[in-house]
Amino acid sequence: EDVIKVHLDTEVNNLGSGDLIQCKINIENLKSIEKLTKYGFSIEDSGVTYEMTVDNKILKRSDFRVELAVEKDRKVIQEIAQDAFSGTRFKDSYFGVNSANKIYKHWVSAAIKGVHDDCCLIKKNKDELIIGFATVKKVDNYIKIGLIAVDNNYKRKGIAKELMKLVEVYAVQNNVDRIMVTTQCNNNAAKSLYRSMGYSIFSEFYWLYFKV
Repeated sequence: EDVIKVHLDTEVNNLGSGDLIQCKINIENLKSIEKLTKYGFSIEDSGVTYEMTVDNKILKRSDFRVELAVEKDRKVIQEIAQDAFSGTRFKDSYFGVNSANKIYKHWVSAAIKGVHDDCCLIKKNKDELIIGFATVKKVDNYIKIGLIAVDNNYKRKGIAKELMKLVEVYAVQNNVDRIMVTTQCNNNAAKSLYRSMGYSIFSEFYWLYFKV
């Protein structure tokens, strides 16, 4: 407990007024959660990470063609992201006015450039218009999905499932057979999607915040 307090005091002393300390902790780590809340941290969100092993037979499906976003696609993808992530953990009270929109815009732009995430996979309709996307990154022996979203006009039409299949194809093409994806615990639609596609829970966690 003294070690946590020393590290926390050091962090706070290095920050200015209004700065934020974030901590992501497994929900089973009750002692650390209790200690952090004692020192003023508040539990602001909870999440769950799913994992799945990919069957390389997915490559035999000719209808799954992986296409990567390029710079000219950026604005369209950012608009999809803006509409999709309204229930984000990036709350204005902690991150600033319109924080979520700014963060996701930057995230999309960086993924297209291969920064932070490796790339941004896109799904188009028959008119070649982008209707969904997923950002992905190879981490050690697995593919991590960063963001995944579908245009509001195409929700409940199986597009999210098709995007997940594209990620599977991308994984196999990059000699990886494991995929991991994280969502908020209150995102029942996403959790239902992942379970329906054979994903199982890898871990559950809390986000704790401390504002200086």
